[in-house]
Amino acid sequence: MTREESGAGGGNTETSVASVEDAFSVLGDETRLRILLELAEVVRERGHGEGLPFAELRRRAGVDDSGRFNYHLSKLEDGFIEHTEGEYVARFPALSVVSAVYAGIYGGVDGATSQRMETDRECQLCDRPIQVRYEGHTLWMECEKHGMSDRYEVVPPGAYRNRSLRELEQVVFTRVLVNLFLARRGICLQCWGPTSIDYPVERPPIEEIVDEQFDDSVEEFDELAEEFGEFDEFIGTDVHCERCWNQLRSPLRSVVATHPVVLGAHRERGYGLLETVRNVTRIGEESVCETELHGTDPASATVRIDLDDETLELDVDEECSVVDYRWE
Repeated sequence: MTREESGAGGGNTETSVASVEDAFSVLGDETRLRILLELAEVVRERGHGEGLPFAELRRRAGVDDSGRFNYHLSKLEDGFIEHTEGEYVARFPALSVVSAVYAGIYGGVDGATSQRMETDRECQLCDRPIQVRYEGHTLWMECEKHGMSDRYEVVPPGAYRNRSLRELEQVVFTRVLVNLFLARRGICLQCWGPTSIDYPVERPPIEEIVDEQFDDSVEEFDELAEEFGEFDEFIGTDVHCERCWNQLRSPLRSVVATHPVVLGAHRERGYGLLETVRNVTRIGEESVCETELHGTDPASATVRIDLDDETLELDVDEECSVVDYRWE
């Protein structure tokens, strides 16, 4: 479905752009940003709907001139704050701005880098430990011999602040799963717009999966792929928002792994969320999951997951929704 067909992004685009320009113009002042930060702190301390009177807010923002301070408040009252019952209260747009500030989205990436750290996962080619590092809004997954295994972009520096690299890896992986979880329900994690999931899509060329600097590994990868059978049977999905930039390509098994039936079955066996997805997405001899494509117009597939002595089968329709499941 195209944006035009869905009506996504409808409305007066020029007016929307003008509104955004006005908003950034209002926020392009240090005093106004401090005001929003202080009001957001009040919400954190006391709850939504709580604010500060003029004098207290001026003191906390560090502004001596009351006339100048009143001028800045008048600018922010057009969308970011409201004056009610003698107090100034942060509105949702203001809180969103503060969240972006704390995430480090607008603060650059200086110092937000890390050394490599080994994980408990192994390279699909050589069984070496996958290494993880963070640099430039991106969490990189790499094999020392074969190069990049995977990467997660749009990870702001604030995600790494006060966390270890291992904790950051867990945070990023969890957020990816939340993205998939919401997308299956038609909700974009980033802009709240409608989402679509298309499948099957071809897997990326092998040159994109394995770092180009390790050309000698491409043939080896294809040999292992044929042996495993996994990549020949790869059913890929294209998960995307119909309004903004949010998109990711993921195996069908990863999307289905967030289904309540799959999560519940694993929970009964002592698996947590991340352990469940890793169990379902394992490949090679340790794989417990297989996917079978039945048709492409419309698309339909079955995902089978072996758990102990039982097999959970899930039928998936063209919208990537589980329409039926059973135990065999």
